[in-house]
Amino acid sequence: MLRAIFSAVMVLFLLFFGVMCGLKAYDIPLDAGWNLISLPVQPLEGDISGQTASIAGKFTKLLAREGGSWKIYDPANASLSDKLALEPGKGYWISMSSAG
Repeated sequence: MLRAIFSAVMVLFLLFFGVMCGLKAYDIPLDAGWNLISLPVQPLEGDISGQTASIAGKFTKLLAREGGSWKIYDPANASLSDKLALEPGKGYWISMSSAG
């Protein structure tokens, strides 16, 4: 509960004062083909389309193993995808059509 309140207060602070305080951007280099990645921090964007916006058009699929089954995000068929967000510390396979 405290973490959620702190996050909400930080977002309001950033919106009203436009101050980037304690936030870091992480670039993860991706090669063409399959890449195994993990996020070191919680993304600011809440949904997977926002989280992958910087590589839109460069990847074809994202796979995650959760609860004994595979979850998929396919940007070409987002409404049929069952992976809705990326979480820190978990592994993801991402298929890139070109480096990004």
